[in-house]
Amino acid sequence: MVVHRALRGLGYGPDNPVTQWLGMSLDEVHRLRQSDKKWIENYYPLCFDVKRRRHECILEVVRFGLPEPPSSACWMCPNLDNEEWSQIKRDDPEDFKNAVALDYRVRAADKQGGVFLHRDSVPLDEADLTKRKPVPLLECANSCFT
Repeated sequence: MVVHRALRGLGYGPDNPVTQWLGMSLDEVHRLRQSDKKWIENYYPLCFDVKRRRHECILEVVRFGLPEPPSSACWMCPNLDNEEWSQIKRDDPEDFKNAVALDYRVRAADKQGGVFLHRDSVPLDEADLTKRKPVPLLECANSCFT
């Protein structure tokens, strides 16, 4: 895992344990878990200390005069909606290019066919990102195929 490698690069490991703060809110309490590394202790301050739900965290950020933060998601998350894909394409074209490449690699490796990053089951670079339709919120499983 990238975070584990970064922590090891900073000198943490079995002989130098670390507490990793994770920003999950009370809305995500069902996702709280212990680290699979004995030298990492996961800690959730938004659940245990300040006891905030996501919308309360957003209000707090806005009260400080900062722009409303977007939902966090990986650049290749198959749960992104058209608006989020459009934003990545517009604001971070390199990430969008990488997502398109990954979309093709995943399909090439999929022996049964039918695996796409976009919800409409079309190649990402062919998806109509202008369609604005409500999509059900899907939850990150933290272990998706991407």
